Amino acid sequence: MAGMRLFALLLATVLALSGCSVTRLGYELLPTWVNWQADRYLDLDDDQRDLLARRVDELHQWHQRTQLPVYAVFLREVDAQLEAGVDAADIARWRERVELAWEPLAERMAPGIAQLALTLKPRQIERLRERLEESTVEAREKLLPDGAAARERARMERVVKRAEFFLGRLGRAQIRELRPAVDALPAVEEAWIAEREARNQRIIALLNRIRRDRPSQPEATRLCREFLLSILRSGDPARRLRIEQGITASDALSVRTLAQATPKQREHLTKLLRGTVADLDTLAQR
Repeated sequence: MAGMRLFALLLATVLALSGCSVTRLGYELLPTWVNWQADRYLDLDDDQRDLLARRVDELHQWHQRTQLPVYAVFLREVDAQLEAGVDAADIARWRERVELAWEPLAERMAPGIAQLALTLKPRQIERLRERLEESTVEAREKLLPDGAAARERARMERVVKRAEFFLGRLGRAQIRELRPAVDALPAVEEAWIAEREARNQRIIALLNRIRRDRPSQPEATRLCREFLLSILRSGDPARRLRIEQGITASDALSVRTLAQATPKQREHLTKLLRGTVADLDTLAQR
């Protein structure tokens, strides 16, 4: 179901958005955005829209009250660690913390997703399958454009964009120094696309199973919970190894980029983190 994929963006969105008004506005608009996207992917009827809106609102209120303070504590720790110096092991630990933060969110989402899944019709599941295929084609075009040179340029653009999100604009010399390291990164785009396709197939299979077997609400919730908790790790050992190799190389590149950041860029990162923490604190108190 689109809701599974869309709800999964909630944590990432909160951690990624920055800038005082942007974080607050973006977070407050998330329920509207999730409802709109789910309807776009599934073409919900009126009863399903009401059900989804109610569940999303409940999730959003719980998340704002209980999870945002956890994120604020985490980002304060990241800020302090950056002051002391960061290595690849630190970045790996941060990722583990983010993954741990996904578990309570997945647990909380599962009942609502199961409830909606039990109402889906075959045409809606087919519509979702088509939309997921379309989005995968778009992702493939971005990650894997035709030709080796085009793929190298796309990878370089992604790395620079990510670095500039955290550090502000990179200088020409910094970009030149980045290029050999980016060129040396493992090519894992095919693995990411394959993992996306496998996950989408599992979503459709799960929804068809729920529609066919008509399990009880508790059983449907269990199935949805298992799926949500599984999405952070590839079920294919070879693909998982390839992805992990890419992540490890990316961590090393992040450490190198941080080490070469100018004082102004470090100030940008500090402002970004502390501004986001202030926004999370404000949101959690509402």
